[in-house]
Amino acid sequence: MGAVLSDILVLSPLYGMVALGFVIIYRFTGVLNFAQGALFAIGAYLFYLVVEQARMPFVLALLLVGGIGFAFGLGLYVTIFRPLSGRSVLAVILVTIALSTVVQGALILCFTARPYSLSRVAFLEGSLLTLPGDHLFPRAALLMMLVYGLFLIGLGTLFRYLAAGVKGRAAGENPILASYRGIRVHWVFGAAWAISTLAAFLAGSVYIVNHQLSPSVAEVALPGFAAAMVGGLDSITGTLLGAIMVAAGVSIAFQFVNPLLSDVMPYVIMFLVLYLRPWGIWGSPEMIDRV
Repeated sequence: MGAVLSDILVLSPLYGMVALGFVIIYRFTGVLNFAQGALFAIGAYLFYLVVEQARMPFVLALLLVGGIGFAFGLGLYVTIFRPLSGRSVLAVILVTIALSTVVQGALILCFTARPYSLSRVAFLEGSLLTLPGDHLFPRAALLMMLVYGLFLIGLGTLFRYLAAGVKGRAAGENPILASYRGIRVHWVFGAAWAISTLAAFLAGSVYIVNHQLSPSVAEVALPGFAAAMVGGLDSITGTLLGAIMVAAGVSIAFQFVNPLLSDVMPYVIMFLVLYLRPWGIWGSPEMIDRV
């Protein structure tokens, strides 16, 4: 079981960070952002360029990439998604799918399909501790856990205790009524896209410390969608439970069943949970349209 525990500790913060991006966008705009994996890949490549090519120290590079991610998400909303206000949710979702395809194509054109790897983060390489069964817990996983934990605490505090977070929740639940009450709805939506993209950029940056980088890195973020659905698409804390369940399922399938099944296990877990509870484990019950 040491291998399963190691996988859960390594994978769940990664899946949780990606899931946060899905949850934030859905909670405040009602849209499923299927470009989250592409944003994850952009952050990874940008971090590689800043660290390897610009020779910037790791901590400064992480802060810079995070700031660029925030601005990039805000720019996406202003240039692409705000003009779509009033359109059907399905139309906006299709735009996010198209955006994902364009980004991955652009990455292949710019960087080709060959793999890249970092060489200047030695203090994050190696293991932090040894788990039962001589399985190692890498230092980079601890950093991902720290970033994810800070996001959970920060977002939980914002939405529960601060006036800006309360207004954001109101805008997400009923934007028309919120606008009548003087809440600047588009500011809320723009902030949601900015924070979601920031999470994706940081997750991609930390991920490549111990992994090779290629355009297919966007696929690493796909289980994060399953984690968001399992925990509940409107639940920030639900991403933690969803990420742990998905990571455990992936590890158990890989270690004890068949490694080929590990890729589909997140969606098997998602199907089982949604079949029993369509809004996720910690999600809010919603009106479900059935055919």
